[in-house]
Formats: sequence, structure tokens, C-alpha cells
Amino acid sequence: YAFPGLKPGDHWCLLAPRWVEALEAGMAPKVVLAATHQMVLNYVEIDVLKRMPDPLAASLELIRCHGTVWTTSGTTLHRNRAASLRLLQHMRPPRTRADHWREICIKQLDRISTN
Repeated sequence: YAFPGLKPGDHWCLLAPRWVEALEAGMAPKVVLAATHQMVLNYVEIDVLKRMPDPLAASLELIRCHGTVWTTSGTTLHRNRAASLRLLQHMRPPRTRADHWREICIKQLDRISTN
């Protein structure tokens, strides 16, 4: 197949059951939540995903690259700023007020959309 392998910084798709197997073996790769379908929550709790290394930074980077989170409705793909905001709000650190975190997320999304 002549596949040279993955390099640091590469992204790839991994099925949720395989990721859970890797998690149980202590080998789970980082997760970019902005690129993760909500159905993954059928396999793993959001708190587990949030404990992965730097999910907020990874999610912000993906949103920055693509301008938004993409969502689906039937077979149609949509750009969805509201989904981007919901995703970031799920990353609220403990002991951070929800309204304060929402303001931070909105500022981050505004900064991303103007660059």
C-alpha cells in the first residue's frame, strides 16, 4: 500500500468502539471534539472526552480551520455557529460560571471568524 504512516499533528477518523478499546488499554489518541459526532456519546461520557489532553485548544483549532462546526440534517451538511458555541460550552472548566464561560466562548468564536 506504500502508506508512509502518520506523523505528529496528523488527524484521522477512528470509530468510537475502537477508541473505547484504546482507552481501556491506556492508548486512546487525543480527541478533537469539534470533529466528533454526537453519537460518540452512546459509547463514552462527555467527561471522559473532556479529560483528554487539551480538548478546548484542539476544538478551537478545528473550528478556526473550518470556520465552524459542521452538523447534519438527514443527508444535508450545514455550517453551524450555534453548534460551535454548544461544543465550547461543554468544555466549561470546573468552578467557572456558565455565563462567564459563554462570554469567553463567544469572544473566541468572534476572534476566529474575523481572522
